[in-house]
Amino acid sequence: MVSAALLASLGIYASGISVQRSGAGQFAGPPQIWVYALSIAFVVVVVLVLLNALARQKRLLAEGEMATAKVTKRWMARNGPNIRYEFTTPLGEHFDRGAADSSRQLSVGMNVPIFYDPQSPKKQIALCASFYEVVLPGKE
Repeated sequence: MVSAALLASLGIYASGISVQRSGAGQFAGPPQIWVYALSIAFVVVVVLVLLNALARQKRLLAEGEMATAKVTKRWMARNGPNIRYEFTTPLGEHFDRGAADSSRQLSVGMNVPIFYDPQSPKKQIALCASFYEVVLPGKE
């Protein structure tokens, strides 16, 4: 995603430079500030969105409840293997969601750890889709 943001910014910058060239191919003057500002703003927004997603994941893994979900489906997508899982909270709420399988080791019928917010169980993440790893005490 960061690569896409940087490429988009480079495209915005390049289009701004090409607009500044006159029909004769000569440089028409210094670049306009809006081209730089737009490129930088785009990168900043993408970085902030990514940092927010990482913070939410970290909070769920550190402070959330853990449940064990059963993998009910696995398929290949453009971004790699994906799974569908289902689990039930201790309060009886049933969830059926999909996630990317970055471990590339899950198959139908296997269990996968899920971390969720007990006050709002819809906020959840499968461990296989997280950017983080969980290290158990004494396993460092």
